[in-house]
Amino acid sequence: MTINEKIIGVIMAAGKGTRMDPFSYNTPKSLLPILNIPLIVHHINALKAIGIDEIVIVVGHLSFEIARRIGDGSSFGITINYVEQKENLGIAHAVGQLEPIIHSKFLLILGDIFFITKDFTRMVEIMKENASSAVLAVVNEQDPEAVKRNFAVLLGNNGKVKRVIEKPRYVASRLKGCGIYLFDQHIFDAIRRTPRTAMRNEYELTDAIQILIEDGFSVDIAEIIEADINLTYSHDLLRCNLEQLKRI
Repeated sequence: MTINEKIIGVIMAAGKGTRMDPFSYNTPKSLLPILNIPLIVHHINALKAIGIDEIVIVVGHLSFEIARRIGDGSSFGITINYVEQKENLGIAHAVGQLEPIIHSKFLLILGDIFFITKDFTRMVEIMKENASSAVLAVVNEQDPEAVKRNFAVLLGNNGKVKRVIEKPRYVASRLKGCGIYLFDQHIFDAIRRTPRTAMRNEYELTDAIQILIEDGFSVDIAEIIEADINLTYSHDLLRCNLEQLKRI
């Protein structure tokens, strides 16, 4: 199933991935292989499968390696452009770099997440049905430690997102954000008003989403994820490969 409107794909691939050393010492984390296919190629194929033909990759650490390996997108039958995040100031800061070049809705994927999804197009349908400004891909996570490593999503009585909590110490919701987001242009206004956090001295995307909610914009969820793994440590790479092996 494919989408029938213009949506840009965005893949975040700027991080250093120091906790993946030695694997990420000379190789960007997004190029690490899942069954001999770079992680970022899995993301590109997932976006292309729903009809997205233009992708922006945000690069930083070893950016030339990603550009050399992936190229301009012609080998995938799409267009790929690159934006460099020159300072490592968080995901919201990286997304903010896109404002001059993105003038439509965009589907954002964090480049260090391996995932199996049911259907990306459901996120687009939910945004259209609910006139949402953002749709967050979530999973009902049974392991509270996994929620603590990501972000928790709290819903109001109307079923809308009322709160997002980055790396919560105390888990108040089992709904875990999976690092996949659909945004309209209002997210850029929220990012411009997002302060740096005391915890990591970065601009957190979850803080920008919370500002969006407090501004009165509708934020919804999409439970479309069948499996997701954060590539944080070297053993996570093994888990990703085993998960993919199970499916073939």
